Amino acid sequence: MKGLIVLPTYNAEPYLEKLLDRLQGYPLLIIDSSSKDKTVDIAKKYNVNVQIIKKKDFNHSTTRNLALQYTSVDFYLFITQDILPRDDSLIQNLYRCLKENNAVVSYARQLPYPDASPIESHARYFNYPSTPRIQTAENVKDLGILSFFNSNSCSMYDGEYFRKVGGFTKELIVSEDMEFAARALRDDQSIVYCPEAIVFHSHYYNQVQLFKRYFDIGTFFSENKWIEDWVASKNSKINNRGMAYVRSELTYLIRKRQYSSIPYSLISSFTKYIAFRLGRSYRIFPKYLLDHFSNYPSWHINSD
Repeated sequence: MKGLIVLPTYNAEPYLEKLLDRLQGYPLLIIDSSSKDKTVDIAKKYNVNVQIIKKKDFNHSTTRNLALQYTSVDFYLFITQDILPRDDSLIQNLYRCLKENNAVVSYARQLPYPDASPIESHARYFNYPSTPRIQTAENVKDLGILSFFNSNSCSMYDGEYFRKVGGFTKELIVSEDMEFAARALRDDQSIVYCPEAIVFHSHYYNQVQLFKRYFDIGTFFSENKWIEDWVASKNSKINNRGMAYVRSELTYLIRKRQYSSIPYSLISSFTKYIAFRLGRSYRIFPKYLLDHFSNYPSWHINSD
């Protein structure tokens, strides 16, 4: 088993030492977007390979494709700087799930950090249950958009297949993991969810950050309409999961007696919906407005 861990970073100082302590023993490529803190100094202390790019050049898909320069590995494990493996079995479990299921991607279960908010905790429990799942093209009718679920926070990719298809589609502003999964299923490959492989991962988004995130997701679906069309062709509505999520979150907050979080939950759901709808119609906005609505500068978005 020969692999490469790929970690894009930007001002990762608060997370990096704990994360690298858990990952020692595996080749690791850090792609740093010109951090202003001690990220690079910490990485060099661990004797890992560091490539520095300009912050403005970061792109979710194209940046990660720098891993393609490593042509003889069995797998690529893409992670984000704010995860923490629960134990030392993460990589072995992901690799076992990948090979036993003859899949091209296996992704880990995410649990919230102990200090996560109730809303963030629900997000992890809803999206990452304890039961395994194999996602294939045959599942699209029943699972809908969930068929293409993946995670750029902790996913392992079969090395041979990843290189064969040229990695991620270039210049995707977000959801490069989902787009890869959709292409893989279209290619009659499978994705496997491996709940035995566990990482801690949660964060907090304010309403502005939430708006920009879901605007970008809406933009992604606008630019990759073939994914929606595939789901629709199977008579599976793309929005069903969104409504199920809202109901589940409110039920979770009531059950946990987190009544003070309910107004924020409702406001956040409204923000997500509006941002997503606007993102799907991003072409109507002048580019200077896109720079305010999106996490990415307007030149990253194809407005032809």
